Amino acid sequence: MKGNCDLVKCQVCDQEMSFGRIKRHITAQHKNITVDQYLKKYWSTLPLHQPCEVCGDNIVYKYKTCSKECRHKLEHGHKGKSKPEGFMSEEHKLKLSKSHIGKPGTFTGHKHSDVTKKNMSEKQKGKQYFLGFKHTKTSIQKMSQKKKEWYSNGNEPWTKTHPHTSETIEKIFKKRKMNKLEKFVSYILDKNNIQYIYQFFLSKDGVCKSYDFKIKDTNILLEIDGDYWHGGPSLDKHFYKLDEVRDNDEFKKIFAESNGFRLIRIWESEIYKDPDIIPKTINIY
Repeated sequence: MKGNCDLVKCQVCDQEMSFGRIKRHITAQHKNITVDQYLKKYWSTLPLHQPCEVCGDNIVYKYKTCSKECRHKLEHGHKGKSKPEGFMSEEHKLKLSKSHIGKPGTFTGHKHSDVTKKNMSEKQKGKQYFLGFKHTKTSIQKMSQKKKEWYSNGNEPWTKTHPHTSETIEKIFKKRKMNKLEKFVSYILDKNNIQYIYQFFLSKDGVCKSYDFKIKDTNILLEIDGDYWHGGPSLDKHFYKLDEVRDNDEFKKIFAESNGFRLIRIWESEIYKDPDIIPKTINIY
């Protein structure tokens, strides 16, 4: 006979049968009770059956838990909990402390070999560990508070104390795509057969500045100023750091002229009102 041949008694009709038949017997003969209800009520009369050690709601056969979640809690539920008092004697703690003296730990003098570094690098390629994860509101508040404390103590952003090199600035700006206004300006230039260079970089003595357009075969630089970001007269409300933006605009003008270039600035509202202002202004110069 297949299955477990231990004899068990049905607690509903007192009929004896092999353990392997009890569930089929309940299903076929007793319509007023399900197998799950029978197991929950009479599990103690069946061999190797017991309630789940974690939730206690489900009856399991041979195993300690009823699901992966309960199994995880059983195996890792102790993590984060303090050990009971007296778990480790003071003598044992002292021995452990002495055994680690002078030995490099994970973050004290230990260095990965070149082979290990290479293997770690290969495994991490293409992985985005924080994709889909977001900080909780509590974490955001803590980070904000630490940042405020950092600046209140007189500290400055890392980018101010460690300015980018000219090469780095150029790499950063080259990755920037045209915005809606710049695309419209490029369309106007193409329409009027005016050749140009988008994102022209001017570098000298460690200073690097990016200009929106440079007209080819000329010394003309073209800057398209958004009314909101640069304080255009057509708007009442502007960018909250407008003073810094204007200082940077003035510096870019002086920097361009000192290097033999002519800088033309045209407002966003003027371009949308009269697109021909771009070729007209360029032709004047």
